[in-house]
Amino acid sequence: MPSFISSSEAISARRRQHDERLISMARNPRDWKFLTAIGKSALALCVSWSLMIPYLPRYLPTLNQSEDNRQIILDFARANTSPLTLAGTSLLYRLSPNLFSQKTANISLPGQSPVSSAMSALQIRPKVLVIEINILDRPRDLQLEHFAKSVVSPPLGFPALGPAYSPVRSIVSIVYNLDAKADKRELASANAARKLLSQLPEPLKYTETISSMAKALDSRPVSATINQSAQELRIIADRIEAQGGKTYYLLMPMHPLLAATDYEARSRHAMIDADPKFGERLLNIKWDDEIRWESDGAHLDKRSAVIAARQLEQAIANKAE
Repeated sequence: MPSFISSSEAISARRRQHDERLISMARNPRDWKFLTAIGKSALALCVSWSLMIPYLPRYLPTLNQSEDNRQIILDFARANTSPLTLAGTSLLYRLSPNLFSQKTANISLPGQSPVSSAMSALQIRPKVLVIEINILDRPRDLQLEHFAKSVVSPPLGFPALGPAYSPVRSIVSIVYNLDAKADKRELASANAARKLLSQLPEPLKYTETISSMAKALDSRPVSATINQSAQELRIIADRIEAQGGKTYYLLMPMHPLLAATDYEARSRHAMIDADPKFGERLLNIKWDDEIRWESDGAHLDKRSAVIAARQLEQAIANKAE
């Protein structure tokens, strides 16, 4: 019995101490100022976040090319199935889907092999797949391909179980209409690029720099990866056509000094040897004389990207006739 009484008294004493601390805080204006400041800061952060969300990019800034490519795959998975799908490297990535008259998806992966890009596109069983074949000496990124497979083909076939559709992302996107606003920004950028067609093309520049780059490309040792990539692209093309789709090969336009290199010819020769249907699948495009490049002589400038997209679309239509 005494032990029970002493325990009850101890509990009562602790409660009195707690009440005294609360009373002390209520009497101390500094404590209340501190708590008020915390509350105001939290409220300001919530309001600021709510105001900023509609203007945030589709995804947060990335730290390296690998993260960029994962975001490209995520955007590809979130998009609806398109009649035309593009796969390749950064050369083809410059052709934004908004530059085409028909709905187009572009899963070209800068810095990667076109095989990894085409394997990622294969997950959606594309109707028409265009594969850029300028650069075939890069090894496949199997980890990135596995990520693409998990995104495009989520567990049990439910998109909500895949990384492309997290609950938080879906709710925020719906509430603030983020994807639609991002699409509007991209469309505005494409329209701005189209307006450049009213301007005269710039003269060919960077001849010295590109000449040095051409020599560096030709000095690269011939890699067995080129022939392996060519064989793998032929297998992908066969698989797509076996599923009822169509595959085309594309050689993106290069600066004349780069186009004349042995390095550029290696990919073409490897594809000819690997694919008996190469001539049938290749899009023979006589690129417009007004096409220009950035300082590396390989990547198209904005004005030229518009021209190239139109020529590519026309070449596909001609093949289909």
